[in-house]
Amino acid sequence: MRESASHFSEMKKIQRTIHKTELQTLLQFNREVWQPLQQKLERISVRSSFATWVYGYYLEAGLAPEGHDEQIFRSIIPLTAEFVIAHAYLFNQVFDRKYKIVNKEQINKNISQANLLETHFDQYILEHPRLNSRQKNLIHSSTNRMKIAIHKGQDLTHHTTLDLIAHKRLTHLLIDEQNITNLFSNQFFAQFFDHAKAKSSLDMHLALYSYYARCFLISTDLFLRIVALISDLLEIPVVNETRKTIRAFAERYGFMLQIVNDNSDFFYERQTNYKLSTDVLSDIRNGTYTFPLILHMNTPESKNKLVKRLFFQQNQPSLFGKHNLVLKEMMESQALRESIRLGRRIGQSAKTLLNQEFSAGRRLAKLTEISNNNRYYHHYFKAKDFYRKSSNRDLLYRCENHTFGTS
Repeated sequence: MRESASHFSEMKKIQRTIHKTELQTLLQFNREVWQPLQQKLERISVRSSFATWVYGYYLEAGLAPEGHDEQIFRSIIPLTAEFVIAHAYLFNQVFDRKYKIVNKEQINKNISQANLLETHFDQYILEHPRLNSRQKNLIHSSTNRMKIAIHKGQDLTHHTTLDLIAHKRLTHLLIDEQNITNLFSNQFFAQFFDHAKAKSSLDMHLALYSYYARCFLISTDLFLRIVALISDLLEIPVVNETRKTIRAFAERYGFMLQIVNDNSDFFYERQTNYKLSTDVLSDIRNGTYTFPLILHMNTPESKNKLVKRLFFQQNQPSLFGKHNLVLKEMMESQALRESIRLGRRIGQSAKTLLNQEFSAGRRLAKLTEISNNNRYYHHYFKAKDFYRKSSNRDLLYRCENHTFGTS
């Protein structure tokens, strides 16, 4: 079992010991968690924007009941979406040993902040004068299930072996097994799954099964539940065609985001505050199967030696310094190219579902552009151009020599 799995167990132990909050912890929480969350809501952010524009889409479709409280959907629900992801990220930093969260003191700090965030948010909803009891219950139930799904996805990442997956013993890890089954039977997703399976070995088939389940739990489920929460608050029936359309968009959009996130793990971008040098290649370091890694692992061994060795090597604090070599190998195998293309195809298909005569439809469609252009992908295109022009195969494209927005 990898070291990250023991971190998960340690988190649970520490979480049970936190019963009260000292003033210093509260001040630190406000500075490091609450204030950044408020600032995030003041600019375009994926989850809050998604929630705002789903509501706008319903509004333009004439599905919002007369006399409803717009403030609930323009302020409270976007904050709810960002709360869930902020709460999950505090745990994710520990799961993936990010930001050097590796000892008990640092883990304790993250768990304490996550608990405080949850307490603050629950109190905020409970006492909110705009919300009636039904609305409070819906929000509370939805956020709980969102958080559980993300944690189960992380549990699946760090505690499931290929043997476990082979015997289909996933039930105890899944918050909603039927949703996972539906994902695999969905014709749109099945075409990508079958395409990847056709190119891979039996072990990789099992890794794909695990990967798709994890994607649903840690990404797709959140967007589906945001749609369900807004729809239920507006009392839009499940059988409504517009609700079905938005749900289908959310399903593809959530999956696309996870693909983009997985692809971005191979690039070091020095100009961002969200990825430190020690965080690059965290999926390889933690032994987490992602779509580009699954494709790469299935190439001839002569093309994946470095990645495979690093993936199965335990107790690595950081892979910074090896990232440019890994990027070169991932590009030579074409695995990264295929994975980027997959994200683009899913994003493009999500856009086609929307009525873009609606302003909110165009805004939702614009969210999918991250699958084409983002601050990490510019390294891919620069590296591709570098290797195309270089006659010396020993030369390396170096991410740290380039920054986003430079020529």
